[in-house]
Amino acid sequence: MRKRSIHHALAEKYPQAKVAGVDYQGERLWVGARAAKDAGITNCFFLRARVEMLPELLPVKADQIWITFPDPFPKDRHAKRRLTSAQYLKIYEHISSPGATVCLKTDAPDLFAFTRDQLREGGFRVLEEVPDVDALPADHDALLVETDFETRHREQGRTISFLRWEASAAQ
Repeated sequence: MRKRSIHHALAEKYPQAKVAGVDYQGERLWVGARAAKDAGITNCFFLRARVEMLPELLPVKADQIWITFPDPFPKDRHAKRRLTSAQYLKIYEHISSPGATVCLKTDAPDLFAFTRDQLREGGFRVLEEVPDVDALPADHDALLVETDFETRHREQGRTISFLRWEASAAQ
């Protein structure tokens, strides 16, 4: 089976878009970049950085942001480290173009609930709230590719959830 990242799959489905993969783990980036290069994909690039650095590093605004299987940081004292906490929602808002959306895929029910709460508290409009991605139509972007994380989680019987929201909070 050919190994692909969500970025690779999105770049193939939307050839007119510029797709960026951002991760702090260099090995994951290398695998994604190598697969995209081997497939001849030219509208996908990869950046090793922390999310906090994106406002300084990105030369253009994003139309869509994907957060796939982030560390849920289950302990309450680590809530601010979750990639869907209020401080990160502000970063996504800052780096997004008007009308942009953010997508989250997770197998962590507590992170899913936490994110919903953060979005409501922050005034963000939720566009899709799907507790089980298996209920989605087969051509939905959330089902474009099953990542290694997703495969492992499914093998363990975990349910995969999906959220999509407007990157800018309502004024």
